[in-house]
Amino acid sequence: MDIFPNIENLGVVEFGRVIVSPSLRGKLTMACLARFASKLICINELGDLLFAQCRPGLVPHYNKLGLRLYQAPLNRLSEGIAVPLVAIVSDYKYHKKVKSIASDIVTKYYGPNKRKPLDISLYNHLFLDKIQKVKFNEENIISTVGNEIFNSDRDFKIFNNISEKELKIILQKSILVDISKETEVVVQGRKESEVYIVIEGLFNVIVNGNIVSTLKKYDIFGEMAFFLDSSNRTATIKSKTEGKILMLDRKCFNRIKEKNYEIAMKLLFNLGKILSHKLDTLSQKI
Repeated sequence: MDIFPNIENLGVVEFGRVIVSPSLRGKLTMACLARFASKLICINELGDLLFAQCRPGLVPHYNKLGLRLYQAPLNRLSEGIAVPLVAIVSDYKYHKKVKSIASDIVTKYYGPNKRKPLDISLYNHLFLDKIQKVKFNEENIISTVGNEIFNSDRDFKIFNNISEKELKIILQKSILVDISKETEVVVQGRKESEVYIVIEGLFNVIVNGNIVSTLKKYDIFGEMAFFLDSSNRTATIKSKTEGKILMLDRKCFNRIKEKNYEIAMKLLFNLGKILSHKLDTLSQKI
């Protein structure tokens, strides 16, 4: 927080961790809570900066709450990595830009002939795309790793028989994460459904505290949990070096399937082949 100029003279609010019941996920529960919190903060002038953190796959959803990435390292939680986020409560222009669900509330209290918003120019250097650890839109992902993936699609087995045009559609719904050395990306025993593709770096596979293998560029992990609703992570994946990973989750896959069914089926088929090959290799070792 101390990287924010003059923060000692600002009001700071932390958006605590919210766990929504599985039966209520995908509905308006989180949105309603966020709008109510935004209204309280704006009406009562409770804070200038709102801090939060979330798992990488939730960054696009938190962005719709007006929260954004800033220049900060990823946090390490017991279940893996978390992404730090911040909202400048009075930044009505940004809320409009991202179509935040609190945009109408913020513009009601801040702007011309209303309360004066914070001077955003003081913080712009913290929000530059090139310094962020997480990228979640097509332009940023393609500019970072797009050419490498397009030119090496045969090596990325998950993208077999998928055209460059189709790859761009997949990348639109993906999330790219820069990983520091010695970071636990996923933790054994946790229930999650993301699948990860190694773009750069080395990652150790750890089972019951023992390193059993090392993943490298083009490798995939997390596909078992991706397919099974009740599956817990069977291993901890910890970075051996700095690296980059591309993340796909079920929501991402479902969004692709809604408008591009054929692409989704190709992706699903490739994932199935990769998982089958791993299971066959494992059975031969037993």
